[in-house]
Amino acid sequence: MNKLHETPPLGNVLIVGAGPAGIHVAVDLSKGWCRRLGLTNRLGIHAERLQQELDQYSFQLCTEVLVERGKHLSATARLDKFYAGFDSIEDDCKPSFYVFPATVTLRSFMN
Repeated sequence: MNKLHETPPLGNVLIVGAGPAGIHVAVDLSKGWCRRLGLTNRLGIHAERLQQELDQYSFQLCTEVLVERGKHLSATARLDKFYAGFDSIEDDCKPSFYVFPATVTLRSFMN
């Protein structure tokens, strides 16, 4: 793993949104930008499936960029915490990154 900083500048980070963009952001931030890394998603089938896969693979995330000019962006990361839903989130993750499709409104995101 390539560490950029001796002391991670972002501290504990929580990424809200566990779709493809959120997973890519998590992998990118794991390269020395944060001390602890968490990911959350609203309750639903996606969160349940992701929780099962994270449990099965020891909270390892993997991104694989298939386009030749972007292959150097492929990487793996280990999450420290995954929250299915927002009720049990611990208050030690700041800053937080909200990563969801542009077509999602804040109102639908919060529901």
